[in-house]
Amino acid sequence: MVNIVMTFCRFARDANLNPVGDPMYAQVRGRDEGEINASVQTMRWENDMVKFTPWNFVRLDSVEVI
Repeated sequence: MVNIVMTFCRFARDANLNPVGDPMYAQVRGRDEGEINASVQTMRWENDMVKFTPWNFVRLDSVEVI
């Protein structure tokens, strides 16, 4: 079994839809690529594109084999 942890970020948008402020980070954890992909897709569907930029991959934090 494998535990995977990945980090994604997005920014807030101003009235002109330009990114502003510090990035907001979210960690996604899963046991396989399907679980990770489902979590990331849900985050992207629920993202308000007027208020925030799209979620972007930042880094792979860990892959742990159990």
